[in-house]
Amino acid sequence: MTAQVPGVGSGWRATHASLPLLLLGCAAVFLGAYGVLLAAGYSDELTILPYHVPALVSLAILARAVRGAAGRERRGLLLLAGTILCWDAADWVFSAYLAFAGHEPPFPGIADPFYYVGYVFALGAVPLLAVSGRQRLDARWLLDAAVTMVVATALAWEFLIVPQLGNNGASDLAAATAIGYPVLDLGLLIIMASAFYGAGGWMSPRSAALSGCLLLFVATDGAYAARLVHAEAEPLSEWMDLGWLAVNWGLGLAVLLPATPPWRADSNPTSMFGAALPYLLATPLVGVLIATAATGNRPPALMSVASVATLGLLLARQVLTIRDNDRMARNLREEAGQLGELLAALRESEHFATTVVSSIGEGLVVYDADGRVMLFNPFMERVTGRTVSEVTGTAAAPFEEPGAAAAHEGWLRRALAGEMVTTPEIPFPAAGGAMGWYAGRYSPFRTASGRTAGVVAVFADVTQQRLTQQALIQSQKMEGLGALAGGVAHDFNNLLTTIMGSCMLVRLETGKGHPAAESVSLIEEAARRGAEISARLLTFARGGFATFAPVDLRDVVSDTLRLAGPSLPPSLRTRMELPGKPVMVEGDRGQLEQVLLNLVLNARDAMAGNGLVTVSLRADGGRGVIRVTDDGPGMDAGTQLRIFEPFFTTKAPGAGTGLGLAIAYGIAQQHGGAITVASEPGQGARFDVGIPLLEPGGGEG
Repeated sequence: MTAQVPGVGSGWRATHASLPLLLLGCAAVFLGAYGVLLAAGYSDELTILPYHVPALVSLAILARAVRGAAGRERRGLLLLAGTILCWDAADWVFSAYLAFAGHEPPFPGIADPFYYVGYVFALGAVPLLAVSGRQRLDARWLLDAAVTMVVATALAWEFLIVPQLGNNGASDLAAATAIGYPVLDLGLLIIMASAFYGAGGWMSPRSAALSGCLLLFVATDGAYAARLVHAEAEPLSEWMDLGWLAVNWGLGLAVLLPATPPWRADSNPTSMFGAALPYLLATPLVGVLIATAATGNRPPALMSVASVATLGLLLARQVLTIRDNDRMARNLREEAGQLGELLAALRESEHFATTVVSSIGEGLVVYDADGRVMLFNPFMERVTGRTVSEVTGTAAAPFEEPGAAAAHEGWLRRALAGEMVTTPEIPFPAAGGAMGWYAGRYSPFRTASGRTAGVVAVFADVTQQRLTQQALIQSQKMEGLGALAGGVAHDFNNLLTTIMGSCMLVRLETGKGHPAAESVSLIEEAARRGAEISARLLTFARGGFATFAPVDLRDVVSDTLRLAGPSLPPSLRTRMELPGKPVMVEGDRGQLEQVLLNLVLNARDAMAGNGLVTVSLRADGGRGVIRVTDDGPGMDAGTQLRIFEPFFTTKAPGAGTGLGLAIAYGIAQQHGGAITVASEPGQGARFDVGIPLLEPGGGEG
């Protein structure tokens, strides 16, 4: 199994995930053995050859890392390889002198150019390797390093080197060469510091390893320069080799470590300090110049040149800062414009969504995962009478009807479990005291990860659908009734024919003066009325023959009430209200009388023979309207919806067939009219029979 080495390109894979730890262990063993040999007095036997071991290991690591890297990381690794090659070439110079001449090369000598060329490569490699992620490579880092090196060189030369040159006989060239190493190390370290502050106080493991190497480099090269200037030390010092060797091992370790940080801070507390860093580094030089001028002395020439160079570098850095600030300001303006456009689009989208939700012709309620209301559209406000502010954030059920409110929790729980729930029809009080029905659907909605975030409940008004369905059922019942009535009427007509034929034979045999003649006449009259009833039943149920002619509804009302009088108990009062002008319609007078008679008798039965029945007539909107009003017990909404169904009755068993109002309904429809009912429990009932006028507008209201 192979694992990708952190910090290098995707093409380079190591054979073991702990390769950095393995390299660190090898370095520790190598340095420990080297230190033990030094302590044991084998310094003369230890030549420069040990330097080539970490150099070759680091180059091998770099060779594989470069093949898997790309972009600026690849360029940084190549430059770092150039640095190690140059330094190792200088070390081979030392090895050659020790092997063939028996002593170290002169200082400064042929090895030093290789070291300095290696620093040139390092000045390109370190900024590239310090950058990680989307961090931008900043040219100001190099200016920070240049300011640091100028100030450090000037101060070290004037205060550390110059006072010692006359005492130990060291040459200017040797001192300058020696002091150049820690100054260059310090410049590389400042690049790392600038990258650290520019990134807001975070760095990758690779940057941390490089920073540690550079700190050790500054200390070791600084000690080397100090011993050379102060004590005429040999260029190669025994114990300093441990520091230089550790740096060589550290460079290889840095290549293996991740180039991106494991985290990034949300705040940027060190950015201001990072911006002021080069000015802080230049402060000692400025302070020395001010102090020198205050004492009346002329500043040394090197100090003056260094001051001018520092000022130029700071000005260049300030120009870059202004340019970057302008670019940032321009980017901020562009981002502000884009943000404004996004906010406008968001407001437009929000307005669009609100408009859509408000204009939906159905109820919409959205619940969160805890069952609390998140959205309650205006349609639901109109239906329930509750406002959005009342229900938002609560666990309120969509409807307050006891059955629906009790079942809501179970529907919601099933929907939150991922099920799509369709509710039964939910009744609600509609306008005018009628009843309406809603059918609901609870659907879960999910996040992008598939987690159920809540439930969308949609409620559709199915009142008209229910009424249409009930009308269809009633029509089917009427069709069945027609088939039944046809058969019954046929058989009934046969019986009536027999009865009427027998009556004729009896009348012929008995003559007019016979005592049974009157009874025979009554039997014939009853048979004729039975025939009329049978014909009306056929007309209602099967579209049978009906004689249409102009009819004055005033005559229909007065004759019907006169005929119904014997059927009404004395305790039941009737009142008739007729207009002064005829109310003419085209219809079958007998059928219209049958309609009114059924309504009056229905009112009688509803009031149990006590109360007032009012029959009024008026012309209204091109229709003649007969209104029958009683002060009986009234009806609830459910009864009103079924009142015209065949065989539906609220009477006691045996007290009615449930066909009277159904027949009246059929006759009214056959005449192009309709019957409507309005009633409330305890408030009586009102039936309106509307028939189109023969002459629209005729009559008197």
